Amino acid sequence: DIYDDLPAPKSSAEDSTKTGAKGGEDIYGDLPNPADQKKDGVDAQEGEGKKGQKRSAGDAKEPVQKKKMRKAGPRPTKVRVLHIIRKHRKSRRPASWRNPKVTNTKQQAEETLAKFRKQILAAPRAEIAFRRIAKVESDCGSAKKGGDLGSFGRGTMQKAFEEASFDLDVGELSEIVSTDSGVHLILRIE
Repeated sequence: DIYDDLPAPKSSAEDSTKTGAKGGEDIYGDLPNPADQKKDGVDAQEGEGKKGQKRSAGDAKEPVQKKKMRKAGPRPTKVRVLHIIRKHRKSRRPASWRNPKVTNTKQQAEETLAKFRKQILAAPRAEIAFRRIAKVESDCGSAKKGGDLGSFGRGTMQKAFEEASFDLDVGELSEIVSTDSGVHLILRIE
């Protein structure tokens, strides 16, 4: 079973002390530290970002992503995804089970998700890493289920979230997706 090695859910009182604060337990277990990773053989601190040079994981700006071309074939009518949402002070409801009053900026929320994305991509099993992070870091109630939203069809989610979910291949991790609710990472699992 793919869930066997997930940690047991923590009470919300424990969560507030174990989210990476000084003296707290390492909630990410065996997840790699993205600062220790190399991307395309270039150290995270290397690379200047000039034309013709490789960009590194340490660069401040991500390269602009072009819209992904869909493969030919039948389009799914339903998908199942995991997600991590980070709310910010301009979210339509800037409160969550983790934080009754969210005060961070959208940029701070995006930076946090970018860090999580690097950890997930560097992990040997992305779905397990995603679920572990979602359980303690997502601002959605689905965090209790490792971010699992279950299956859904078109017309049930906010447009940007829905489009990103249906554009992913099974097992693919999204870039950061912005909606009125906050900023998301999405992993399609079915």
